Amino acid sequence: MTSLQAGTGAFSNSSLQQWLLSDMSKQVYRDGIPAAAGSGATVQDKVGFLDDVNNDAAIVTLPDGERFILVIMTHGHNQATLDFSRINTIAKQVIKLAYGA
Repeated sequence: MTSLQAGTGAFSNSSLQQWLLSDMSKQVYRDGIPAAAGSGATVQDKVGFLDDVNNDAAIVTLPDGERFILVIMTHGHNQATLDFSRINTIAKQVIKLAYGA
């Protein structure tokens, strides 16, 4: 995610980097980190899920321009596939601790 955001390494081709970031900002599973970051934030993320594992890795840009990478991986606790509510709860807590909002 750091290399993708910076446009370095495998992501050094600017047009391909922008294409991937654009696709990530439009992916359909938005209930995890994107929902937690709020409507004013820009979130480019990639989710992963299988059985009771749900993961979300994101580049988050807050309305004030602050940018950070947040990756949350969950497993178990009887969560259903495609249920990103635990990720949402964790992301809200992390963002509040780090940025106070």
